[in-house]
Amino acid sequence: MNKKYTVSDFFCGCGGFSEGFYQAGFDVVFSLDNWKLAKETHDINHPNCNCLHMNILDIELEDFDKLIPDTDVIIGSPPCVSFSNSNNSGNANKDLGLALIKQFLKIVLYKKTKINSKLKYWIMENVPNSIKFLKEKYTAEELGLDSNLPDLEIPIKEILTASDYGSPQGRKRAIVGDFVMPKVTHSNNPVFIKDIFKMLGPPINNKNTKIKDMLFDFEINKSHLTDHFYESTIPKCICDKARQLKEDHGYMGKMQFPDTTNRLSRTIMATEAYASRESMIFKSEYNNGFRAPTIREISSLMGFPINYQFKGSHNNKHKQIGNAVQRCMCSII
Repeated sequence: MNKKYTVSDFFCGCGGFSEGFYQAGFDVVFSLDNWKLAKETHDINHPNCNCLHMNILDIELEDFDKLIPDTDVIIGSPPCVSFSNSNNSGNANKDLGLALIKQFLKIVLYKKTKINSKLKYWIMENVPNSIKFLKEKYTAEELGLDSNLPDLEIPIKEILTASDYGSPQGRKRAIVGDFVMPKVTHSNNPVFIKDIFKMLGPPINNKNTKIKDMLFDFEINKSHLTDHFYESTIPKCICDKARQLKEDHGYMGKMQFPDTTNRLSRTIMATEAYASRESMIFKSEYNNGFRAPTIREISSLMGFPINYQFKGSHNNKHKQIGNAVQRCMCSII
């Protein structure tokens, strides 16, 4: 890419999508999210980006130009709760999710069809189940725009697997929009959990003096690594409950306890609950028990650089990371 394209990021959260485009050489100049804490995290990592704390549904048509700059690329990751299979077995009400998507598409069509438009690409990310609720094209009228405008076509609807692009996860995501499809980079050499753990070193009794980020090829002093060096042992009573839920579940199938590291990571959940089937629990390196992954470990498993900083409490940092778009999904243009 010879020109440094500008990017607007809607539903930016703590900045997973923004960071991916930033690392790929784009200039992320505008972002928006409804969660103030996530916006604050985005701010400290992308200080040159104008990040608004507001609900996208509150932006009126007459304010599209006032609040939203014209950029070369528009990206967005609407909240996926409505479409997730884990929400009421995929039967949750879709009204809010569809309203958020339609507002995003309304902004895209408005920016795409305005005089002297500079919009070249747009991308929307969500859970795979969302694709079945998206049309092939939307008329301007149904998006709330002048009916004389052309339809907004969605030429690409694909399910991508994160590990194919260098992520340590096998997470599948729907990518839709108008963009250049990325080339698979890691089909034969995936990054495993053990690679991330080795990169960071153990949370306790870590002998490293430098930490090198294998995903981004840079190095920092161990003293500058945050959210990693703390005790994360899980009490035995909680481990026993998690083991039971993982191993004694005939309908859903048996799961590993503890999780092995010679594999891709499972999906990082936004909720940090260890007495659950979805929890990630590892054998401890420093005692005979089991431990939770650190905030830094899950952020690296999600593709964030090791110097990315998160605002808020431990639980809120976990939620921000679990809700984020994986950095490795962003090498698209």
